[in-house]
Amino acid sequence: MEQMWLGMNILSESVTIWPDPRDLLMTGSKVYLSLLISKVATSLGHSHPRAVTIEPTVKNVEDIVHGRSSAVLKREFSSHNYHVISVHTDNATEKFKCRMKSEEETYSASKGIFPRPLWFIQPYIASLVYLGEIRVYLVNGALFKHIVTNPAAAGPLEITEPIMFTPLNKLRYAPHGLSSSRLTRVHSLTADQRAAGTMPWLASKSLSPHQEDRDQSLTRFVLNMLYRLVLAEEIIIQRRSCMRIFTRMDIAVIQKKGSFHYTINELTRSHQTGLFFQWDSGKMDFCIQDLAKVLHYVAYKDDLERRLLSHSEFTFVGPAG
Repeated sequence: MEQMWLGMNILSESVTIWPDPRDLLMTGSKVYLSLLISKVATSLGHSHPRAVTIEPTVKNVEDIVHGRSSAVLKREFSSHNYHVISVHTDNATEKFKCRMKSEEETYSASKGIFPRPLWFIQPYIASLVYLGEIRVYLVNGALFKHIVTNPAAAGPLEITEPIMFTPLNKLRYAPHGLSSSRLTRVHSLTADQRAAGTMPWLASKSLSPHQEDRDQSLTRFVLNMLYRLVLAEEIIIQRRSCMRIFTRMDIAVIQKKGSFHYTINELTRSHQTGLFFQWDSGKMDFCIQDLAKVLHYVAYKDDLERRLLSHSEFTFVGPAG
């Protein structure tokens, strides 16, 4: 695997590869992304749940599952919820032991380029169950599409494409004192309403656009965060960030000091990003088409820059005399 990565890295010097092989080492590091998001959020006056790295134990898992710790245990370089332990995880202890055994077999001899992934804990965000999560797709720095996902009782996520979002100052929350192990949706819509594509709280069809809070709108939050994230990352890596081309922000809503705020729960920006093709009957095809056009332009521009650079290495010497 290391030889393959090194070969791709050498190839990227003469051919445009997306994502850049060096970016693959960062896009899967959730600890790095959490620190980056936290710094950018703080600079804009937003809140972001803190991630703390730990050496995970069975006790950590049992404390989470039994409600003694209001936290979520995660591992970086992992997709979906394969390495996520929360109060809602079934057979959490056995799953954790199985994951740790597999990790030991995979990374026991790993050094250098692919170190052993880190585990970390974050505060439990109950609103991900009550309110759901907003998945925002950005192509070439523009907001292309957003959907709302809610965890279903069984089966895949419940997915809605909202017309507009409920302003943060109009959101309603579950009553205080309800333990995370007894999460229920209060005042939820009927089955018929949900089947019609309406999702409670985050998505709204009944509000007038004049009721939107422009200073705290989702679009403003997303674009401001993207701009700062790109700048911050490019200072760190000293090259162009792949977030300029494509990224998906998973937005959650957190409650702090009696009011609601947006926060980035996760950030993905490579070919491994989930596009929910099984839901939208081909709507995301347009996103891929736009992305293909951007990638074509980037590849053309990079090739042109290489050609100009190769020509500039020759010095013209005029006739003598």
